[in-house]
Amino acid sequence: MKKTIFLFLLLLSCCIASAQVVFGYDAAGNRISRTITLTRSALVTKTDSVKPATEMLGDIQVKIYPNPTQGRLSVQVTGLPEGVTGTLGIFTLQGQLLLRGEASSSPTELDISGQPAGTYILKIDAGGKSTTWKIIKQ
Repeated sequence: MKKTIFLFLLLLSCCIASAQVVFGYDAAGNRISRTITLTRSALVTKTDSVKPATEMLGDIQVKIYPNPTQGRLSVQVTGLPEGVTGTLGIFTLQGQLLLRGEASSSPTELDISGQPAGTYILKIDAGGKSTTWKIIKQ
């Protein structure tokens, strides 16, 4: 019987140790915070897959990823008529051109890693149509 109780308490303590909830209270006794502490074995890892942002400009499809970015941005423009080219431009919020590129059906890499973190504007002109995107650099 002692062994059973000991094993039960050991198992219970292992379960309790995997996650601990601590509440914080103010002077009036109101709960003001909750902190959950997890051990290494209780952590759940989350894997994010990069899903491109997509927009249609008539028959032309524009894909941009990742946004927000650490510095490298991929832009893919598919469905351009034969012989028609598109242009890409990254601008500051003040309208200053930082980078220019050519749009194509294969992904075009735009590198803004040399720029400070902040918000930028990506302008895409393709097939006589134009679109703008807000790009966030972290």
